[in-house]
Amino acid sequence: MTLFPTPDEPTRLARIQGWMSSALTQWGIALLGLPVAAGAIILLSANSSHALRGLPSGCYQPSEVSCDFYRGCLESHQSCGSEGYAIGYGKKYCERFLALNTPYAHTKSLLSRQGLNWRNSTLLCLQQELVPILSKEPYEHPCSDIKTHAYNSHPKCYTLPENSICDLPLSDWRVILSTVDFGDTLSLDGIKQAKAVLLTCTFALRDERDDLKRKLLLGRLTQYSRKTTETQIARIRSEEQKASDRLREITEKLKFLETLAHEKQTQALETQLNSSDSQEGAP
Repeated sequence: MTLFPTPDEPTRLARIQGWMSSALTQWGIALLGLPVAAGAIILLSANSSHALRGLPSGCYQPSEVSCDFYRGCLESHQSCGSEGYAIGYGKKYCERFLALNTPYAHTKSLLSRQGLNWRNSTLLCLQQELVPILSKEPYEHPCSDIKTHAYNSHPKCYTLPENSICDLPLSDWRVILSTVDFGDTLSLDGIKQAKAVLLTCTFALRDERDDLKRKLLLGRLTQYSRKTTETQIARIRSEEQKASDRLREITEKLKFLETLAHEKQTQALETQLNSSDSQEGAP
């Protein structure tokens, strides 16, 4: 060992300093890149969240009329058991309504073609309204919240502009009501959704009734005009007959709705009284 550096030592020192500088630079870049890497990981995690939950991709875009969604998607995402909404209500009534007009139907009465179109549209809408729940963690949506979310979507799906229960013939209404268990209509959620649908249909039918009355009055006034030809009078009378038939149907449906609304109010009062009695009797 020498006390003074040899000619080669400055070169070795320079190499060591250069290596250390390079190493520090690389570590600095790596450290600076951590937020970017973390963001990429989060993004990949978000994009693959559906796969991580183990649900089929079809769960997130229901497009076929089927009842598999309730067990294969909603119940698989969060199990609420036979009393939960997915199995105890959604799957049960999906299968029951799909069985209409078949030998396996809950009722022997048949839906009209218009009624079948309404059924298919409604069943698909109800499942699509539940898709947002699948994108959240189970702890964010307890079973009670899933049920509330589902019930809140019922009136909307029942009264879609292109396929509304309000436009179905009275015979279809009777088939639909006979398909639902009486006990399921007694819950507060069931009464709430029924009242919402009843109000929607009542307002829509009243508006149509008033519009038809105005058309009938206008048609009668037009008949007395001197400029009206025999052909025009015949066409007006034909339209009057159709309008009168439609008015008769609307009147029957409104009476039916009034009776049903009265029954729902009675059921709501009884449910509230029973709830109050059970609370008073509780220790």
